[in-house]
Amino acid sequence: MPPRYPVNDRTVKWAKYQPKDGDLILVCDHRNQKTYHWFILDFRDGQPIPMEFERPDGSRGTAMWACICDGCIRSNPNPEVHTTGEGIWTGDEPFIPDMAN
Repeated sequence: MPPRYPVNDRTVKWAKYQPKDGDLILVCDHRNQKTYHWFILDFRDGQPIPMEFERPDGSRGTAMWACICDGCIRSNPNPEVHTTGEGIWTGDEPFIPDMAN
């Protein structure tokens, strides 16, 4: 996963939206890359909302976030193309710095 910045680091401007404890995160297969891109998967009326998805076994879930490595995004900018797994976010401290992609 990407490096964590100290929460009290005043030089870091945090993104407006952050994953919250218990959020489901869709991910690509590449867990040890240097750069990752975080995406909120759907918005309605300017607010993030969960997106429904179907797993390979046919079960369904909802997720608001995707975390995709730089190589995958450069090959195809649609994060949904690269999601091959999922995980549950733990903690509520800020994690995603505010950066342009």
